[in-house]
Amino acid sequence: MTEKQWDSVINVDLKGAFNCIQAVVDIMINQGSGVIINASSITGIYGNIGQVNYTSAKAGLIGLTKTLAKELGRKGIRTNAVAPGFVETPMTGKVPEKFIKMTIEKTPLRRLGEPIDVAYAYLYLASDEAGFVNGAVLGVDGGLVI
Repeated sequence: MTEKQWDSVINVDLKGAFNCIQAVVDIMINQGSGVIINASSITGIYGNIGQVNYTSAKAGLIGLTKTLAKELGRKGIRTNAVAPGFVETPMTGKVPEKFIKMTIEKTPLRRLGEPIDVAYAYLYLASDEAGFVNGAVLGVDGGLVI
């Protein structure tokens, strides 16, 4: 992996999240409430071969999430992350069928995720029903990493 490849992913996934948070955090502090939900991945929890830049960025987002949960929680701002597993998208459509079958076999729910599964996780974390959830990393992986 080149430094350029490393920087490209770190800048988008980790620094991009930092910049977005910086753009809104003062407003949230002034209003005394807010919700930040970072887009991590299960690979940020357990790693993945051939994706050191991506998994490092996603692991960094978990650290950012937990630290901001502690720093901003006392200001009424909840910070959490969603960590999807293997979700059926056009991008994952390029993955070899052998790998997909292996993933399904290892997943207790015996299927791949769907985009709506991930959307519902974000919806929950943004809702008042998650009003006491702070610093959590919500895995949306069908139980793959348990």
